[in-house]
Amino acid sequence: MKKVRIPPSFILRRIQSLMGLFFVLFLFEHLLINSQAALFFHDESLFVKSVNFLQSLPYLHFMEVFLIGLPIFFHASLGVKYILSGENNAIKTDGKTPSLKMYTRNKAYVWQRITSYIILVFLVFHVAQMRFFKHPKKVVYNNTIQYVVKINHDEKLEKIANKIDAKIFYKNNIPKVLEGYSLKSNTVLAMTKTSGAAILLMVRDTFQNPFMIAGYTAFVLAATFHAINGLWSFLITWGVILSYKSQNFTLKICRLIMIGVVVLGFLSIFGNLFLR
Repeated sequence: MKKVRIPPSFILRRIQSLMGLFFVLFLFEHLLINSQAALFFHDESLFVKSVNFLQSLPYLHFMEVFLIGLPIFFHASLGVKYILSGENNAIKTDGKTPSLKMYTRNKAYVWQRITSYIILVFLVFHVAQMRFFKHPKKVVYNNTIQYVVKINHDEKLEKIANKIDAKIFYKNNIPKVLEGYSLKSNTVLAMTKTSGAAILLMVRDTFQNPFMIAGYTAFVLAATFHAINGLWSFLITWGVILSYKSQNFTLKICRLIMIGVVVLGFLSIFGNLFLR
């Protein structure tokens, strides 16, 4: 019997599809936790408890790199290659190349590529902003570990700080341990006992900015479409749904999932506007 050699491109496309599944799971987990910032209770939100739990996990940085960072990087790297080598046939042409814009899946193919660019730009920005520039810093204050984040002051901040037992320091009363921070007239330092509480204040501060709201709204819409449309393609690629009937039924389910994920994303963004 003649052996059939599997082309490397076939294997790479399957691996790229599999790595995309990690992005789907991460997006759902990330938005599920962030949406909890809008559900604020008497003492602390579910968001604070969830973040504190994640921060307490052993080998957290290892998991972030090997279960999130590397799979998404591999998926994105091959994705760029496929985008550059693919062609758009869902637009009007001069007749020399096919135009199949009447087919929904062709349009989805194009939007899958467009959203990948949006995700790539915002993902780099998001990681840089939330994990490096604005991420809370650990300090030792009164012989205990505290978490400090620089945020803008507003009329509701003091009330929220009291709920989560956070200390607010202004430009004229910064303690010696925090003297390295430079504050403007409208910025303050918030010090909390847990990283979850500090990150809650950081997230809330981010979504007080209308430009951030607009940018993250586009990010959520693009990421949700890309992830759930990619999930449907993943199920076909790996032979989970083969018949037209099963594919059509699963597509309807994926659309419902897409709506649910967008709701979680919008709660994460717009829910903070009403956080008391």
